[in-house]
Amino acid sequence: MKIEEIKDKNVHVVGTSGVEGETIIRFLYKHGVKNITAHDFIEKDDFASNFLKFHSLMPKEIRVNIFNELRSLPINFKFKDEYLDGIEEADIIFASQGWIKKEINFPKLKQAKDSGITFSSMLDLYFSLSKAKIVAVTGTNGKSTTSRIINAILEKSTLKHYFAGNDRANVQVLDFLDNFNAEDILLLEVSDRQLMIGIKKGPFIGVLTNITPNHLDDHGTFENYIKVKKSLFDQQESSDFAVINSGDEISMEISVSIPAQVYFYSLKKPVDRGVWVKDRDIIWAESGEIICSLSDVKLMGSHNIENVLASILTAKILGVKNDQIKEAVSNFTGIENRLNLVFDKEFKVYDDLQSTSPQATLTALKVFKDPILILGGDNKNLDYSGLAAEISKRNLKVVILPGTASDELLKKLTVPFTLASDFSDALFKIKDNLKTGDIVLVSPGAAYFSKYLNGKKVGEISEEIL
Repeated sequence: MKIEEIKDKNVHVVGTSGVEGETIIRFLYKHGVKNITAHDFIEKDDFASNFLKFHSLMPKEIRVNIFNELRSLPINFKFKDEYLDGIEEADIIFASQGWIKKEINFPKLKQAKDSGITFSSMLDLYFSLSKAKIVAVTGTNGKSTTSRIINAILEKSTLKHYFAGNDRANVQVLDFLDNFNAEDILLLEVSDRQLMIGIKKGPFIGVLTNITPNHLDDHGTFENYIKVKKSLFDQQESSDFAVINSGDEISMEISVSIPAQVYFYSLKKPVDRGVWVKDRDIIWAESGEIICSLSDVKLMGSHNIENVLASILTAKILGVKNDQIKEAVSNFTGIENRLNLVFDKEFKVYDDLQSTSPQATLTALKVFKDPILILGGDNKNLDYSGLAAEISKRNLKVVILPGTASDELLKKLTVPFTLASDFSDALFKIKDNLKTGDIVLVSPGAAYFSKYLNGKKVGEISEEIL
């Protein structure tokens, strides 16, 4: 896609108040696309408050300035009752990655897509228009941590780079595309929902952390989910690179059909091309040199060691020096909601809210000997047999909050459990029985657990109650 190709087109953008929607609108208008219709299903009077909510992690002055710029554009805004009016007449539709989760988009938006109208996204704009080399990180678990470790390494290097994460806290860099040069690096964290909309070009380096069942409510089958994840690599060329986890079965199956040069990282065995661990040293296979040691890694769990290995391998492909890699890895202590220690007194509370699948919670459980597990939420059409079996086998104390995933888990548990109405209630119910040295692990294993926090953080509630 080239901007010149759509300047005279009838362009519709869905999700005006969200980060993706407003970023796309402002970018397109700045580059000469004037025939824009912006859709949002909220009331017009709620536009400002909804926008500020979706941009709440930005500094207030910045988000207010962005909103004022957006609202002043002479484009066609469609709210509430007019939502999606005329969408069937669009030449191209830009949709935010969450469009598939909103019932209000069915059937009209789905019909527009199925009719052959071009669908695009912010991710597609990055891939289509960036002069910089794109490093794209995807995977079921670990993509956020891995992309941020790579970013930390690049910040220690001499390479000019830009980073666009997949959360509201990370400012998008679409506005800076005009400044990109061929030797620059654009680092992107890529979700399956972004890939469902599609990209028309492969990345210079594609990183795949792992693939386990997730979001099957969106994809229908695990096979469809795998296909979507693999699509990141489908349009790569022989001059591109793929970074693959040799310890992940599905990733290895995918690797044989990737057209790029495939490099591997391994926690347990040597690799011919890539990085691996030998006697707690991280080795660059091509020369046998030691890059750094596991003692330099501050993150908990073998899954995080794999995230570090993926990041180091990516950095080596980009030519980053070993001392720069080591310094960045040594200073990286993790990101929010990923096994963060948020309460540390007589007992500890770990926030692992980003574990929204049973497999992710299983991975977190490997880090601790006998944690008290708080979990629950809504099912994404996933199987809870494995998680239930692990909890039962280890006879773990478990507190379960409401939800469709919780209902599935309860059917399969063979150990006692405690039910709670929300997170505060869960802490009150275990408080009197906590002993010095106990570990409380908050790892939902399901979607929408945050609604049980009532707008607060895990650490904040833990401080109040414990």
